[in-house]
Amino acid sequence: MEFITDISRIVLPLITVILLVKCILALWLGHPKEKIYGYITDMHSGERHPLNMWETSIGRGSSCDIVLDYNSIPRVQAVISRRIDGWYIFETLSKAPIKVNGTSVSKKQTIENGDIITMGKVRFRFEIADDPVQRVGKQKKKAANKTAEASSKQNRQASSQQTAAAQRANTQTRQSTRTAAASNKAGSYTVETPRVQKNVRRVTQHCIVNKDTGEIFILCGNEVRIGSARRSDIKLKGQNVGKTQAMIVLYEDGWAVEDAGSGRPTLLNGRKVTAPQLLFDGDIIAVGDERLYYRVKTKTVS
Repeated sequence: MEFITDISRIVLPLITVILLVKCILALWLGHPKEKIYGYITDMHSGERHPLNMWETSIGRGSSCDIVLDYNSIPRVQAVISRRIDGWYIFETLSKAPIKVNGTSVSKKQTIENGDIITMGKVRFRFEIADDPVQRVGKQKKKAANKTAEASSKQNRQASSQQTAAAQRANTQTRQSTRTAAASNKAGSYTVETPRVQKNVRRVTQHCIVNKDTGEIFILCGNEVRIGSARRSDIKLKGQNVGKTQAMIVLYEDGWAVEDAGSGRPTLLNGRKVTAPQLLFDGDIIAVGDERLYYRVKTKTVS
């Protein structure tokens, strides 16, 4: 018993010292590194404001997390919130409207990577960094794609079964026709056989055509960048073309062209693009000295 007491007199103070050292190290060195979840970029000045919290207040007031020095923006304009199912923008009690891709926000609105947010008279581009929310969205998208592929496979199997059944019915009808013709020597008659309809589907392709070079760029994904930079999806070599001058973004209503805020104007059918503009077959996009044509092609595939 005395031996245990002597050991505890040595061990307990040692444990206390170790815990005290750990606490001191945690206080001095344990400051977590700041993590950036996304950005909002001022399309007028080009300034990027990081979103490093799950909820970020935006406005002209000094108490906001992101302070914007514009007279058209109230003291507290909006709150951008990062949730487990995605990103949201909430309007406050201010009378100044908030728009996402040209649509007014009522109470709250989901926002995605590349969306254009208008606060007051200033436009901002919303960008998402690589964070768990984005990965969850990608996983959901992959699951939806797998479900669509499985449904398409089932439809193809059902279609092939229908085709096989129609072919069997056609064969049986021909056999019955031959039998009737052989047994009825006095007269003749015709039996109408059903036609087998092939599976025909129409595929629509949206593309950008550079008629000067003959290049054709098929639009895919949700966002296509146009410029002279290497990372541009449509890379142009003409003069007066910005590194990232214009973007073509897929909305619910279709593809639209936007100016990327490079300082060089983007024209649609001769008019300057100041807000997202929907594209229609035959529209001409002028980027610097380059002329790009938006074309919609429909093909029949059997």
